[in-house]
Amino acid sequence: MEECNVVEKTVIRALGELVTAPHKIKAYREDKRITQNERMILSASADIRNGRYREVINYLESLKTNSEVIESQRLFFLGCAYNNLYD
Repeated sequence: MEECNVVEKTVIRALGELVTAPHKIKAYREDKRITQNERMILSASADIRNGRYREVINYLESLKTNSEVIESQRLFFLGCAYNNLYD
């Protein structure tokens, strides 16, 4: 995590906390340090947890980013959504 910039550290910490405390998503969505793309990643985490796989695919397919961290999370959540789409 040393190579990540400050904003990416915040979103990585948020993703970790959302696993055990999903009620904190609202606070992270309102955090001014988190970019719009990072908010979409956080939303994808919550939407997958709630079974909204089609929605996750729709908005993550169109997400464009230059960040390797955000791109890796985008691909991870897309994979999760596609794997669970027809369960």
